[in-house]
Amino acid sequence: MKIKKLIMFTSLYFFIMPFGFSKTIDIKMLNKGSDGQKMVFEPAVVFINKGDSVNFISVNKGHNVASMDKKGSAPKGVSKWKSKISKDYLYKFDIEGIHGIKCKPHLVMGMVGAVVVGNTHNLETFSKVKLTGRAKKRFPEILATIKSKSTKQRSIASEAHAEEIVEKAVDVIQLQKDVTELKTAIEEIKEKLSKLESK
Repeated sequence: MKIKKLIMFTSLYFFIMPFGFSKTIDIKMLNKGSDGQKMVFEPAVVFINKGDSVNFISVNKGHNVASMDKKGSAPKGVSKWKSKISKDYLYKFDIEGIHGIKCKPHLVMGMVGAVVVGNTHNLETFSKVKLTGRAKKRFPEILATIKSKSTKQRSIASEAHAEEIVEKAVDVIQLQKDVTELKTAIEEIKEKLSKLESK
């Protein structure tokens, strides 16, 4: 009975292992950021891997988060999405590229940002997005952050991801070793039982 449970646990471990590498990053929706700017996502730009999620936290009431609906503001194939006002929202990013985000009620007040997923292949089209009001003034800063940090951040994320994979691989090797030792012990017990029964 214990062996069956161990085999089931091992099978389950190998089944869920590929899904265990995703991360969740927090972005706060604020009336005032740590730098004194009003109506902001903090941080305004995050760098994640494909399959990671972003938890948009409604720290102050009256905000929401939505995909930008301007031409070129997201990679091809991305569907529009939005949260409810004053509610936290978890969104999983499965398509690589730069995803523009906005707070619909405060867009003209400059509440925009970006989620960079894996790479910046759509940087050229994203940089041509036309915004109005304070969003137009903040947009160049977002672009500058993406251009200056994308390579460095992706490198750091890749290294961290690689380290996690190595750690998981070590765990798997240890688990395989434990299973092998358990199988050997079971065979020894069977052999002893067989000898006892034959007496």
